[in-house]
Amino acid sequence: MAMQEDDFSQKALLSQLDISADLSHEFSSQAAYYAHWAYAHARAQDLVRQLEEKADLLFSRLYQEYRTDNSGAKENDCKAFIRQDRQFKAVQKRLRRARYNADVLKAGVRAFEMRRDMLIQLGAQFRAEQDASAMAPAKSKRQSEKRRDGTARRVSDKLKRQARRRR
Repeated sequence: MAMQEDDFSQKALLSQLDISADLSHEFSSQAAYYAHWAYAHARAQDLVRQLEEKADLLFSRLYQEYRTDNSGAKENDCKAFIRQDRQFKAVQKRLRRARYNADVLKAGVRAFEMRRDMLIQLGAQFRAEQDASAMAPAKSKRQSEKRRDGTARRVSDKLKRQARRRR
């Protein structure tokens, strides 16, 4: 299945990078989110390759046409003719957009890798807090839950700031 130029939503990508206070949901959904966006990135890269091939073929055809019609034409004249061609400009524009999308998705996949690492750290912290709260009174348990929620919120805010900087 070929990917279209705008086949993903940056808003959806950013919303799925958020880490909520419900860590069990976050742990269970991480692999699916990562797989979805890694697949979208692979499709975007495939689209870039297809458009590069299309641009090369169009360049070759236009070059041959111009050389045939203008036997004494110089190399730079041929390239100037090709750069001004309407079809070639359209393919180049689509190629630039596809490269941009592939770059955004690549950054998104890297962000999900960072998210995974943060979830691993949160899981270790959560287990340590559970072990400590098993030996502590109920008041300490409420404090650790507040701390865990605050940590998840800080991680989510950090991911949002990083994503905004990339844009």
